[in-house]
Amino acid sequence: MAISDLRYDNLTVINEVERLLGVNTSATLTSTKLTRVLLRLLNEVIDECADSGDWQELYAETTVTM
Repeated sequence: MAISDLRYDNLTVINEVERLLGVNTSATLTSTKLTRVLLRLLNEVIDECADSGDWQELYAETTVTM
């Protein structure tokens, strides 16, 4: 499975971060103050990625000679 095939909802991503931090996972996106902060940070990351326009790093140039 390619990395692009992975799809997670917001709660799954936030619960994974909480597990990595060693805190209890949340049942909803507004369960705790930490969960709300993590959701805000996740939204900022998504916003930053969406506003970047063309990602030159994702372009590749290929020359084929026949």
